[in-house]
Amino acid sequence: MKIPNKTKAKNLSINHIDFKLFCAETYLEDIPTFVPLDIYPQQKVIAEMIMECFLFYAVSALDITFQEINKKLNLEIKQNLVRPFTIIKALKNNQTKESKTILDQILKYFQQPIHTEKLISDKEFNDGLTRYDDNIVGFFTEYENRNTIKYQHSWNRDSSRLWELRNQRNIITHESLLRNAGSMGTVEPKNYLRVRLVYNDNPTQTWDSAHYENPKEYYTEELNYVKKFINDVRTVLNKLEKN
Repeated sequence: MKIPNKTKAKNLSINHIDFKLFCAETYLEDIPTFVPLDIYPQQKVIAEMIMECFLFYAVSALDITFQEINKKLNLEIKQNLVRPFTIIKALKNNQTKESKTILDQILKYFQQPIHTEKLISDKEFNDGLTRYDDNIVGFFTEYENRNTIKYQHSWNRDSSRLWELRNQRNIITHESLLRNAGSMGTVEPKNYLRVRLVYNDNPTQTWDSAHYENPKEYYTEELNYVKKFINDVRTVLNKLEKN
């Protein structure tokens, strides 16, 4: 575990957001670069524990940031009701320059992913299967066969990466994020991190997720988004305090 020096420890004890980010970084170091197969269930349990701790601290840093936005911009949202969507609604009704700037930042990361589907031909369906080389992980992320009718699914996730993170924090409280890909033909079985792209109370469907074989790579990228968002918000709020 990463141990802070005395100066850093003092700063972390004062700044709650930096403390949460430090904790998230510490757990990130131990997130595996692959999801263990079922023949090693102990490793999967440990991986799940580490990921749950990472999600708790990473999302907590975001939650505290939203509380800061509510307080310093005088949005007057009750503390227990501060959520991305309540913040977005309040900022849209607040026409200050700072509110508009922060609203733009929130909309870059916290919008729900948009799902679209289209009918495709048998050839397109089969070409998709070939493109993934019988990789069941990628295949079921994009395609679905409903009897004789075939569909291609796609998600616009450009503005939803931190929405995904908060959704995973909610999901992991009652189900596992690690899934079995099984085997298909001669392809070796692979397990993966399942990133749900729908709310956790929606019906489970084969194409509602993005799948990652390397959880550490995915969460490293996500934590970078967290830091970028928090830094941009802090820049705006700090200028506001100086004025």
